[in-house]
Amino acid sequence: MAAIKLLTAMRGFLIFSVLYVGAAVAAVMMARRRMLPEKREKLSDWISLGLAALFFVLWSSLTGGLIPTRLLGPSALQSPAELFSEWPLLRFLVFVLVFVLLLTLLVRLARLRVRDELSSSHAAGLTVGFIVLMLAGWWFATSGATIEGRLLPPLILPSPSEVLQAFPKLHFAQGLVRSALTSWMRVTAGFALAALVAVPLGVYMATFRGVAAFFRPLALVGAYVPIVVFIPLTLAWFGLTETQKVGFLFIGCFVALLPLVIKEIADVPAAYLDVAVTKGASQWQLVRQVLFPVAQASIWGHLRGVYGVGWGWIILAEVVNAQSGLGYLIQISERRGHTYAIFAVIIVIVVIAIICDQIWKLGGRLLFPYTRKA
Repeated sequence: MAAIKLLTAMRGFLIFSVLYVGAAVAAVMMARRRMLPEKREKLSDWISLGLAALFFVLWSSLTGGLIPTRLLGPSALQSPAELFSEWPLLRFLVFVLVFVLLLTLLVRLARLRVRDELSSSHAAGLTVGFIVLMLAGWWFATSGATIEGRLLPPLILPSPSEVLQAFPKLHFAQGLVRSALTSWMRVTAGFALAALVAVPLGVYMATFRGVAAFFRPLALVGAYVPIVVFIPLTLAWFGLTETQKVGFLFIGCFVALLPLVIKEIADVPAAYLDVAVTKGASQWQLVRQVLFPVAQASIWGHLRGVYGVGWGWIILAEVVNAQSGLGYLIQISERRGHTYAIFAVIIVIVVIAIICDQIWKLGGRLLFPYTRKA
């Protein structure tokens, strides 16, 4: 019923879109015929961008009364604001489509080359440019002397200065550093336990078919069962204790790491095993001196990624009966309506994640120097 209602509400929009897209395609095809081959792609991209912008101009003009709508009827075509306010999911869908189209046009117009090498300075410049644009957009959307003068109210998006002012309050009144250390210890403990189990189990499952057949249900659970369902289960198993939080993080990291280890061991070329067998290697030597050493650098990379997954689950781990931790601070701030404090805690999580990720990266360089690019 909701789909039928949506199609009815969008009747005029769909008619207008079909007519416009048909005319636009015909215009592009006629223009391409008269272009030189070397300029055809570039000019057609600019024409497509112009036609997309013209689409929204005509839509707003038709619904704003600037252009008569006799063909569609006086109320057949809703304005963008009316349509999006009535259907929020449609607004999100349009945003996604516009983002993808603009990104595609940017890639084509910039004439980027597939897997082209990029210097570290250019990569850093692009990253810094993204951060600057995000901060500038954040400041613009939240600037204003009064709440009425801002594009977005503080409850939706606080300003950068409001977020910065939240750090002293969180530190002195709510123990921000202590909560960060508590969350770090929980994530590290759960991840370490998961790695101690998942790495050897994954190696044996990828090596011995009998082990794989016996433990196959574990892989199926990780692939199809949402991790959220383990919150009530761990509460039933461990109660409202610290063990429950570490246990939940253990399960989350374990189900994420196990299939990755299995894949890396299974992807080791059989030629390595054949050579080792001709040299008289035993079955245990094939595992300890061939399979695991070949795959260990890739497994280290997956350990690095799964540790980040643990930080993604920390909020859920601290959702019940937590007296400290970053997830606890977010819950308290949400109940009090302190959106600026929530953003401050998110920034702390991002900073910790970046530091830990760089430590993992440095460890990989020291342990496996042969993986560096020449």
